[in-house]
Amino acid sequence: MEQGPFPAPPLAVQGPWPNPVGAAGATWQLFLREAGTVEARLFDVRGRRRLTFDLGERPATGPENDPDSRPQVWAWHPDQDPDQGGAALSSGVYWWEFRSGQARSIRKMVLVR
Repeated sequence: MEQGPFPAPPLAVQGPWPNPVGAAGATWQLFLREAGTVEARLFDVRGRRRLTFDLGERPATGPENDPDSRPQVWAWHPDQDPDQGGAALSSGVYWWEFRSGQARSIRKMVLVR
């Protein structure tokens, strides 16, 4: 049985860098098989949604689309959006959920204050 290359997932997220995340914040790399709108949501360990960010329309990236393409980079700083509640987050473990269409990717983050 011959196996070829596996198709890329519709949405792949790498990061956060660094992790644990301090006051300087962190970055993520986003890879999309098809262009689409991306949303990032932050949940605490109890499953409560704490933050939501509309990352807007993002182009398709990754070697399936263009071998020289670069991932989309998104940076988050815990104190940049006080009206979003980022400044109210305490140290602890959080989960980021990234969504584009029906695809989603979940990443663990440790916030250190």
